[in-house]
Amino acid sequence: GVTYNSKTKKFSLNSGGTPHPGKGSTVYIKSGKSVTYGGKTWTTKTNTKLSGYKSTKTYTSLKAALKACASTSGCKGVTKEGTNKYKINSSTTTSSVSGYTGY
Repeated sequence: GVTYNSKTKKFSLNSGGTPHPGKGSTVYIKSGKSVTYGGKTWTTKTNTKLSGYKSTKTYTSLKAALKACASTSGCKGVTKEGTNKYKINSSTTTSSVSGYTGY
């Protein structure tokens, strides 16, 4: 991964496996496919369902679900459960479910 230090305004390449950002630092980790929305990065995991619904509402687009999650206290992620069917979740606990995608 890479760490950016806002105090020195420099990037450094890391070789360790566990990130430990300090005050004024931001850590970037290479982890496969992801999407960015609302200043947050959401890692994509296929055939994965997150547990615990944060609300009963179903969103028809990923953008709408990510926006709702980013602005909802306690939302931990989004699960795509089918075509145009997204739910926001209250847990990062996952289970393997064919056809679902976790963000």
